[in-house]
Amino acid sequence: MKSFVKYIIYVLPLLLFFFVFSECFLYQIGKKNFVKLNNDKAYLPFSYQLRKHPIIDNETTKCIKNTNCYGKYREPDGLNYKTTPIVIFGCSFAHGNRLKSNQTLSYKLSEQLKRPVYNRAFMGASPAEMYYQTMSNAFYEDVPPSDIVIYVMMGEHYRRILTYMDNPASVEMRISFKYNPIDKTLKYVDYNSNSLSKIFYKTYISKYYNSYKVNKMIKNPRNAEKLTDTMLAYFVQSRNELEKHWNKKVNFIVLLYVDNHINYNKLLENKLSQNGFKVINTSDLTKENLMSDKYLLKDGHPSEEAWNLLTPLIIKAAGL
Repeated sequence: MKSFVKYIIYVLPLLLFFFVFSECFLYQIGKKNFVKLNNDKAYLPFSYQLRKHPIIDNETTKCIKNTNCYGKYREPDGLNYKTTPIVIFGCSFAHGNRLKSNQTLSYKLSEQLKRPVYNRAFMGASPAEMYYQTMSNAFYEDVPPSDIVIYVMMGEHYRRILTYMDNPASVEMRISFKYNPIDKTLKYVDYNSNSLSKIFYKTYISKYYNSYKVNKMIKNPRNAEKLTDTMLAYFVQSRNELEKHWNKKVNFIVLLYVDNHINYNKLLENKLSQNGFKVINTSDLTKENLMSDKYLLKDGHPSEEAWNLLTPLIIKAAGL
């Protein structure tokens, strides 16, 4: 018994030292990576209190007379047209990062189809943010019933639906759901909860392990079925919520932007098609290299030239 107590007395301080050293070390690495990737010297505090995702606070994410609307929802386009609107979901690609309001996919769709378009894409978003919106009453207060929904998907979205932190050193928490493969449902998970089961998730060790695990999982072809089933669930559940609230069927279109950059694209496309989604690949629309400088801004997002090329092709392929 005495030897055990002595063992504990020696080991506990070592474990505590290892924990503190690891937390500080991982925080500094993440902070440097954040500055390098974002070219941003903004202070990242060392904190175990995670911030809720901005999209949860609907009012602060509305864009008001801002041509770029960075970090906010776009204002609706084409409200002068008195027809049934179209709704767009996605991330910064669909949002139109760094583009003026008249350079975006939503604006060009509105002008060419003479219909209002509500752009509910959000910076850094994924199907998880779409699903969260469709479950919120605030969404339906802002967006009237629609019969056409377009989601713009890119390769990064797999990672975003699986991790609860974009940068392990950050305090910005992603919207997260846990997929149940048995009944194919999604359950919201609050990693900022103070419950004992969630305290460990706030540590930098946990956040880095989650990032490592997710990246490794995505790259492993053995996980293709699980990954695509999880992704499919977000689209199915989002459509179910929309149709339930609007009391009508929705023509749901998934645009795979440069689909060969999306893991397991053909498997995902087959599953979406089998579940009644219209899938459009940009690689089928044009032979142009959308990853060339002509169609990209300096930060790697689609330029106005890309949407000038794609918008009429999307309209034709979708039968709009």
